[in-house]
Amino acid sequence: MININKIKHLIPAFFYCSGVGERFSGDDWAIDYELDLDEEFNTEISNLQGGVSLLNDALQRNDLIAAKYALIEMRVASLSLYGFFMNIYDDVERVGWVGREGVVISKGCASFASCNGCEDVYFQVKNINNIKWLFLRLYDCSGGRRVFFSERGGVGCKADLDEKLSNDIADFQMSLNFLENSLREGDAIKVVVFLGKVRDSSLALSGFFKNIFDDIDKNAWSDAAKLPAIPEGYALPESYNYPKR
Repeated sequence: MININKIKHLIPAFFYCSGVGERFSGDDWAIDYELDLDEEFNTEISNLQGGVSLLNDALQRNDLIAAKYALIEMRVASLSLYGFFMNIYDDVERVGWVGREGVVISKGCASFASCNGCEDVYFQVKNINNIKWLFLRLYDCSGGRRVFFSERGGVGCKADLDEKLSNDIADFQMSLNFLENSLREGDAIKVVVFLGKVRDSSLALSGFFKNIFDDIDKNAWSDAAKLPAIPEGYALPESYNYPKR
């Protein structure tokens, strides 16, 4: 089960237990502690998946204006998800330095945090992997060149993006769960180890979405893409059955 919201409780709990201060205020931290993080994550993932489906539909119709519209939707969602996980990384990195002082982690202590139990956290993402093929079709439909995506694409042509994202999210959630248990047990070494795991997995996720954002940006707005501009006042045809945001 995905429960990203628990990070909002774990960081203040660690902040308090570390003795740094008696009161935690989320006002000057990166995460919006008033936000429902699970809802935000699910919404933006759904928006990204919806944009991918719209792009596929538009390319099947050879509708390059609708394709450009879909790319904008995907660009916004991927940027939001990049920022979402980067905010978590920033706050975990910031609070992590508090707990590292005086804590020595041996190789043996770190080994139990190898994330071998990812099968206990299940999360399956679909439809993101289609981005790879849709970019290639985009170039074919527009008469553009494939040079950028085939040679320097950030998302990677060989990786299964659905599988990678599903595993990275499971990694992240499992690290959160272990961090929660370690805080409950009061084990300083485990807490520091799993803070590092949460930090690293959130950085990996932010990088994943940043790569998608960069590839959309370069593919959709590069001279090689040859995509038309969206006319002023353009509205997506109702036949696409795409929900308005």
